[in-house]
Amino acid sequence: MSEGTTTGTVSFTGTGHWSSPELSTTHEVLRLWTWRATDRAGHFLDTPVLLHDSLGSTRALLSSSGSVAATFTFTASGMLASSSGTATTPLLYAGSYFDAASNFYYLVHRYYDPQTGSS
Repeated sequence: MSEGTTTGTVSFTGTGHWSSPELSTTHEVLRLWTWRATDRAGHFLDTPVLLHDSLGSTRALLSSSGSVAATFTFTASGMLASSSGTATTPLLYAGSYFDAASNFYYLVHRYYDPQTGSS
């Protein structure tokens, strides 16, 4: 594939949504390949898409139109270092649920405190 922007439409059967970022060597998103979810009648569903890094942390949230609604960056221990946009999701560091009431991540079998780096 050559450098540049390519757009087009590909039809899939079934439902769901997928996205696949193409990253540079410095982990910046070069291109984002996104397939939107449709119902069986072919209507687009109003479903946001979460983009994850290799650890499973949510790095961006796309709106149903495909635009970036929010971005997230984390410290090494999982604290939210910065975010942009107004959209939110409880799935943050390492794909874990963040409990805003306790400021801990729920890791299925235990809770994790990103401030101390321990559970």
